[in-house]
Parts: sequence; C-alpha cells; structure tokens
Amino acid sequence: MESKEIESKVMERRRFNFGSFFKGILLGSIIAAGVALFTAPHSGAETRQMLREKGEHLRDRTVQTIDDTREQINTAISSVRQRADQSVKQV
Repeated sequence: MESKEIESKVMERRRFNFGSFFKGILLGSIIAAGVALFTAPHSGAETRQMLREKGEHLRDRTVQTIDDTREQINTAISSVRQRADQSVKQV
C-alpha cells in the first residue's frame, strides 16, 4: 500500500509543478509583452515598415546567393566536362 501512496503523491506533485510552471510561463509572457509595448523604440507602423524592408533585402540577398551558387556550379560542371573530354581523348 505504501508504494501506491508514494506513487500517488509523486503524481500529485508533478501535476502541481506543471500547473505552477504553466502559470509562471503565462504570467512571464504577459509581463514581457507589456514591457515590450512600452519600451518599443518605434510605432507599430514604423516597425512593420522596417520588417518589410529587411525582409525584401533578405529575399534579394537570398536570390543573389542562389544565382551566384548556380553560376559556380555550372562553371564547375563545365570544367569537369572539359577535363573528362580531355581524359577520353588521351585514352
């Protein structure tokens, strides 16, 4: 009987700890959101505009990187083909 009682108490503690943890996370999130609203350096519209511009810049950089990588791959493929052709001619 004692092991069942101990197990029951352990399960109760786990439920209590999880509930306390969840409440702490919720309260912390609410406090953080409030602090963020009051300490934000820009208005919502300005922040959205900045995020939009940064997103567009990131997209442009990504496209450029993809294009550069594609060009490097094509150059490498051409080089390998030329070397393969030369090897075939030598054989």
